[in-house]
Amino acid sequence: MELDHPSLVRESVLQGIFYPESARHLREAVQRLLLEAHTPACHASAIMVPHGSFAYSGKLAAEAYKAVCARTVDLVIILGCSAWELAAPAVLPESVAYRTPLGAVPVACREARRLESCSPHFLRDDLPHLEAPTVETQLPFLQFLFPGASILPVLVGRLTHEKLHHVARALSQLAERRGPNLLWIASSHLTPCGPLDQTRRSAEEAVRTILAGDWHRLVDIRQGRCDELTAPALLISAGMAAYSPSVLSMGNSFRVDGRLEENAEYGAIAWSAP
Repeated sequence: MELDHPSLVRESVLQGIFYPESARHLREAVQRLLLEAHTPACHASAIMVPHGSFAYSGKLAAEAYKAVCARTVDLVIILGCSAWELAAPAVLPESVAYRTPLGAVPVACREARRLESCSPHFLRDDLPHLEAPTVETQLPFLQFLFPGASILPVLVGRLTHEKLHHVARALSQLAERRGPNLLWIASSHLTPCGPLDQTRRSAEEAVRTILAGDWHRLVDIRQGRCDELTAPALLISAGMAAYSPSVLSMGNSFRVDGRLEENAEYGAIAWSAP
């Protein structure tokens, strides 16, 4: 991919840390994870995927991506939460692409500019995107499965019901314009880090609420500095409320590192057409 503005490429900050540094090893890792996943290859419309490293949540991410790997996709809307104090309810990147060892992934800049110009709830600002892992962790899977797709990363902070509704409505209108080859991703854990027993209870509540399609309740579940559940709440409100969600797999960080007091719960969830 040749870029008109190479200086506006968001370079990787996770290679060699969250996933392999070389292109060959990264491609092999993604392929292996997908081959080992138990989920059948499907045509789901949206997925919720953890944004941890391959060591922590790569297997769950693969379960989610298997649920969409049979589709044709040309645009991916990636919803993630930010711990920053954002200047607008939803922040889009100024960068024209994100780079990983597998190459550059183009940002749907025309759609980003249109959202910013048509709605006061959107702002283009690279700063919150520079260190947020929520977008970059999804890219190796997307590059492997949908090499021609562009992305529209959307970071949100803590939102009221009203602001989330406005952001969701604008994204829903974009989705209607773009047609059926659009994939929604909520890049989100079920909980932030905390004691194992507490996070397990919180994860169970989160899953029940997601399966019920109750985005209002998801917004009201406060999880500290970064409300992870705002991303799936936005996804449901933007168009998945009438779709059928299913839990593909669940896991946590305790199984990897054994840290009882610093556990994060993960879930892979897919939404399919009714």
